[in-house]
Amino acid sequence: MKKTLALFATLLYLTSTAQVIDKGDFIIQAGGGLSIYHHQFTDLTNNVVNDRDTSGSWSFPFQLEYGVNRWLGGGLAFTYNAFIEGDSSGNDKATTIDIVPTAHLHVPWGLKHFDFTASVGFGYIAFKYTIDEPNNPVAKAGGTVLVIGVNPRLYFGESARFGITAWYRYTKHNFKEGTVSDDNNLEYKFKLEGPGNGFGLGLVFKI
Repeated sequence: MKKTLALFATLLYLTSTAQVIDKGDFIIQAGGGLSIYHHQFTDLTNNVVNDRDTSGSWSFPFQLEYGVNRWLGGGLAFTYNAFIEGDSSGNDKATTIDIVPTAHLHVPWGLKHFDFTASVGFGYIAFKYTIDEPNNPVAKAGGTVLVIGVNPRLYFGESARFGITAWYRYTKHNFKEGTVSDDNNLEYKFKLEGPGNGFGLGLVFKI
């Protein structure tokens, strides 16, 4: 019984001591990494469904977070993706940029320098694909993105305001109706959707 009470007292002490994030804290995080997507392209105009394709991108996430309390934060996340083209001789360029309202759940371990965070968000994403061919065809689409991730952070120094982070994210893109057009005013509609997985490193600063 004494051991149980001692363990309970220790846990109570840990959850009442200094926490990496607390109410009113403002956190800025930026980083880079690699993402792999499995998109499926559907030609809506001609009703042609293509096989799911695997593509990679360099991902550059940036996020702002406000501490609601010691275990919950909320904010906005932005990510720029530059897709890796298999044919390096061409000038094709595919990019996405998104803005995602995000909730962050922090494990309240009462640790000053280590913070383990899980996050979930849902927001808007824009897609653009410039194709290096005659008549300059361009594909554009706007859609939604679901983001679920984990984000351990390690802070340094007595103030524990600056640190490094690793991140992993599962994403789901959904572009219900995009448009491919060119200089000859030819146009058709398409749909693009699929999941992705990304990971990388970054820096974090707490105000």
